[in-house]
Amino acid sequence: MPSISFSSGWSRTCVWQLTLWGYCCLNSLLSTGLITVDRYIFITRGIHYRRIVTPRRVAAAVALSWLAPAAVAAVKPATMLMGEEREEREWVAKAAQRW
Repeated sequence: MPSISFSSGWSRTCVWQLTLWGYCCLNSLLSTGLITVDRYIFITRGIHYRRIVTPRRVAAAVALSWLAPAAVAAVKPATMLMGEEREEREWVAKAAQRW
């Protein structure tokens, strides 16, 4: 495996691209999971579906599926742009060299 060099540091464009990519991936996973849970409840609890899946619960789940990835994705650029990623980058580079 080729060695990874982080000597040039992180550009702001790269950081924001990674953030957007991470947000979209997490949001897609959570949305797909919500759809899966919805269909599971409909199939297994068909008679009680309308009592279990209320508009309020759906709105809360959708809001969570959009806000949770935003919170997670917002942490990474903050640490990367503040330079606190140096130790992690050095660890990754050393691990890549050992690999």
